Amino acid sequence: TPLVQFLYATCAARETEYDRPSAREAARFCAVLEAMPIGEDADGVLAGSFGLHHAEEGFKARFTAWRTAPAPAPASAPAVPDRLAWFQALAPAYQSCNSIFTAVHTTIDFETVLEKGLPGYIRWCESLTPPDAEGGHEVRAMVTALRGFRAWLLRFGALSDGAGARACRVIAEGRPETFFEALQLVWLLNIAVGISEGAFFSLSFGRMDQYLWPWFEADRRRGVPEAEMAAFVRDLFIKLNRYADAACNINLGGVTADGRDMLNDLSRMIADVAAGLAGPGPLLSVRIHPAIAQADFDRFLAPDLVRIGQPTFYGEAACRAALRTRSVPEQEVAGWAANSCMGIMVPGAEFADMWGVVLSLPVPLELALHGGV
Repeated sequence: TPLVQFLYATCAARETEYDRPSAREAARFCAVLEAMPIGEDADGVLAGSFGLHHAEEGFKARFTAWRTAPAPAPASAPAVPDRLAWFQALAPAYQSCNSIFTAVHTTIDFETVLEKGLPGYIRWCESLTPPDAEGGHEVRAMVTALRGFRAWLLRFGALSDGAGARACRVIAEGRPETFFEALQLVWLLNIAVGISEGAFFSLSFGRMDQYLWPWFEADRRRGVPEAEMAAFVRDLFIKLNRYADAACNINLGGVTADGRDMLNDLSRMIADVAAGLAGPGPLLSVRIHPAIAQADFDRFLAPDLVRIGQPTFYGEAACRAALRTRSVPEQEVAGWAANSCMGIMVPGAEFADMWGVVLSLPVPLELALHGGV
């Protein structure tokens, strides 16, 4: 978004302060979160409202000046040596001779962060490798970014004594205890990842009905009305459409190793809230297999969902088979999730971008076969 781009442009860390790109990027991310204008929505309970409408006039003036400044003149292209001119002419015919990476298009491993709690997740990252070992700088950058995220939670926690602010104070210090607190952590983690990448394209919630189920069921046993929890989910979806990419996917259901259907009451609540809201997002993806109940299958074909173009159906067996062709271990294939651009991945276990690291092979193959000529 323009606001995020502005913050990265004006909060950029000085190149000489960091010896590694990972450390520099982590520091920039923390600076952007610290400078991001935040506030509270009058019509919601979850914390996580951010943007220019919460900014002071001086900030708005600096943003406007940056956005309306004339673009710098493009630098002249460097001369191409004659021996490389043929290659430059040949490359477009093969579309791309370089690796590429598209922003976001992924699903976060929410389950691990929720189970460990943010402080526990930070401690786990710190234990991955000794700071002086090979790759230790990458771990330090991860920890820096996570601590910056925790500081951002505390910024929201300091805004008021409302439910969202109180939840932010809790999840900054420990594991979420209620469904509302777990949902709060999911929302802020989701948008923080979008801010870190400078885009929210297809940044998806994954298997929300599964990783939030322990908190949903615990609250229900404590007597929290399902209508109250549905209101929290509705607020999340409103914020999603307001602040992030409405093309955010939620996977529903699945099947256990012994063939049991994994659709639950939270799956059904999510579908009902999405149908009632009738907004652009989130997108719903239902995992289909022989064990799914007819009543549930009929629910997902109801007119109130179909009229908003929902849901998408994924064949469980076909998706698992596709993962096996990528050599995903058998014990991990059941944990797959799809983002809204139909990229299938295992959250937290593999490189996530379905379009990432695309390399056109004919050119290097021809160079290898013909001695570089």
